[in-house]
Amino acid sequence: MERPKKILFVKYEELLQDAVGQLKRLAEFLGCPFSEDEEKEGVIDGIVRLCAMESLSNLKVNRSGTTDFGHRTVDNSIFFRRGVVGDWLNHLAPEMADRLQKMTEEKFAGSGLML
Repeated sequence: MERPKKILFVKYEELLQDAVGQLKRLAEFLGCPFSEDEEKEGVIDGIVRLCAMESLSNLKVNRSGTTDFGHRTVDNSIFFRRGVVGDWLNHLAPEMADRLQKMTEEKFAGSGLML
């Protein structure tokens, strides 16, 4: 990659394994690292708790609200499934998964990104 410090990649699996570490990494990348006091006061843990799948999916706006895409309005609940690694397999036919894999490999070829 030409400028690796300009892009931050976070894999969903990494986020699930170490949400606190990934949040710290994001804050540092954005130039706003957490202070020791913020860490001691539980700010990071609070953010992780508020951003957890269970917390976000249970918000009233996400359960009952809608989003307008101009040509179509959809229920916000469609944006939340189970939050489980590999759940996409339950939503794509094998042919679709193969096609998506090939497209991803083609588009990211030579980028240095390990998928």
